[in-house]
Amino acid sequence: MFAITNAADFLAFVQTNLAAVDEDIADTGRALNCILSAYHLHEWVWARSLKDRAPLQLGGKTVRTKQDFVAWVETACDRVPASGVTAVWPS
Repeated sequence: MFAITNAADFLAFVQTNLAAVDEDIADTGRALNCILSAYHLHEWVWARSLKDRAPLQLGGKTVRTKQDFVAWVETACDRVPASGVTAVWPS
């Protein structure tokens, strides 16, 4: 059975995928699993943790919508590529 039911479970899943990549960086399957799960993390955080609390303040910015949250992630997180989350797969 699929045991991911909340954002914390999904974060643990992403961390497991990252550890798998660290074990064998040349394994493209592990890398793709890590990339895809890491991309979807923001969706889980928005849907499970932030959406019902909007509007809210994050780093001095008012976040009212998922698009606002994605814009905040793209500017506040230095590990997000310069092209941003939406450039990879638009929501």
